[in-house]
Amino acid sequence: MNTKALHTLEYDKIVAQLSEFAQTAAGKRRCEALVPMDDVDDVREALAFVSDARDRVRRNGRLSLGGARDITSVLAGARIGAVLTIPELLDAASVLETAEHARSWERPATAGTEKTAAIRSGCISNVWRASPRSRARSAAACSRTTKSRTTRARA
Repeated sequence: MNTKALHTLEYDKIVAQLSEFAQTAAGKRRCEALVPMDDVDDVREALAFVSDARDRVRRNGRLSLGGARDITSVLAGARIGAVLTIPELLDAASVLETAEHARSWERPATAGTEKTAAIRSGCISNVWRASPRSRARSAAACSRTTKSRTTRARA
């Protein structure tokens, strides 16, 4: 994207304001790494996610991720067989509790919708990173998976 246009639009200030809402260091880094989208389909897909999230917040209230910790180094150590310390284990437990809280917060508001089923099953990719081609392949595979799950559920 044209850096002069981004400067004129004060994009850096918009990203800084967005970053203030992030509840974790990782979330803040993701906010700061965002770049504007230039594909209409990508924008529409992202707006659908934002709309879905807004609706969930209206129904369930804000989701707190205060217990989330950055356990990247803990996971790296665990992968190579390192012995984890008590604080590392407590951080991992905190992340798991926060994840369970997030799952229970999300369930009642969106249970039964096809898009949510696709998100839960991992069919919908991260709109900020996936290419349009990989999203199209993923969507086609997901459609087949979701239809087969729906058919089995009805039977």
